[in-house]
Amino acid sequence: MENNTPIRLQVFYEIAMAVGTSLDLSQMLKSSLKSYLKKLTGSRGVIYRAVRAEDGSCQLVSQIAIPRTAAEAPVYKEKAPIVPDLMDQNDYDTWISSLPLTGKTDDGYAYHLLKLEGFGIIELLKSGEPYDPHILHELGTINKKLAASAQACLQSEKVEAVNRKLSRAVAFQKTAEKSKNQFLANMSHELLTPMNGIIGLNRILGESGLTPEQMELSESVGTAAEILSRIIRNLFEFSKIEARKVDITNTVFKPESLVERVAGTQQDTAREKGIRLHTSVSSETPEQLYGDSEKINRILELMLDNAVKFTETGEVRIRVCPRTSAGD
Repeated sequence: MENNTPIRLQVFYEIAMAVGTSLDLSQMLKSSLKSYLKKLTGSRGVIYRAVRAEDGSCQLVSQIAIPRTAAEAPVYKEKAPIVPDLMDQNDYDTWISSLPLTGKTDDGYAYHLLKLEGFGIIELLKSGEPYDPHILHELGTINKKLAASAQACLQSEKVEAVNRKLSRAVAFQKTAEKSKNQFLANMSHELLTPMNGIIGLNRILGESGLTPEQMELSESVGTAAEILSRIIRNLFEFSKIEARKVDITNTVFKPESLVERVAGTQQDTAREKGIRLHTSVSSETPEQLYGDSEKINRILELMLDNAVKFTETGEVRIRVCPRTSAGD
């Protein structure tokens, strides 16, 4: 390199600009090392990463080599003060603090071992004489930037690994949710069929001339079966809601008939608890409405079921009126 200050500043500026241009570690190190060799007229170079094992030992692993064969005979093994492949933390700190090293290889190349704080080292070789101390000093600042960029790349890799793990977990969760909803839907459907059969057969049994005691038992069976049937239908609706497969079926229905039908499902329970159950439909309410009567029926059933369940004394009322008179 020419010993011309403006030219040298331009060279180091261009090297510095090539550092840290990517969060991909291999790509970033490769472009940086290429710039080092091109601008400093180097012959070959290797960037080594210090890999720490769980036992605290360290090993230098080649990350980028230009040309690829440059890492086959590492200079640092022959020239560095500590040469073992594996070093404990104290040995490694002592070794890294001894850099940079400069000298000549057996085949006449000038070598330089420059530290990358917290990451590893750069091994640069050039023909002719070594770089002068001023160049090595200025490279120190750039090497700090390179080491910091390498650490940023490693952190980015960790974040991406965590994101990939989270993505897999989310995908697994979605699959599990889908399987659960499908299972609930299938089981609810399968359970409803025999349950409807039990309710129907119990109704026929009640019409077959039972004794008063048998009739009471039959009514208890019917009540329990109706309750279980509602629970199963709730599970079925829940699975459809979670799977976002709720179908809306609009038909014409009479709100008064719907309310009386819903109230009928809780009359026995309310009577047993001594609770009065009243329904009323205002005269302003249309005789017929258009909507999903089945969904409205299920919502009212659930609300009424909770109202009766958590009311100890008094009464439960269902009032139907247009929204404009809801505050009456």
